[in-house]
Amino acid sequence: MACRIYHLGVAAMAGNATEHCPHAAQDATGPCATEVLKSFNCSLYASTCSGTTGYTAYSGCSDTVAANPLGMACRTYHLGVAAMA
Repeated sequence: MACRIYHLGVAAMAGNATEHCPHAAQDATGPCATEVLKSFNCSLYASTCSGTTGYTAYSGCSDTVAANPLGMACRTYHLGVAAMA
């Protein structure tokens, strides 16, 4: 999940959530598309990234997180960084 963690960090530091939030999305695009999900805060994702162009809400976010207990670290990191922006 290092990829999503990195991109959420860049989103917050560069103030460019529109470009980097998609890398933390459920259907992540670009360099993070193949990562497995780990622990994730669905509400924080929605509140941090919902205003960005191309934002797509997680469908069944809680169920996705529950089904992927070992694969959300990258998205979790990037979401944390984006939330600090």
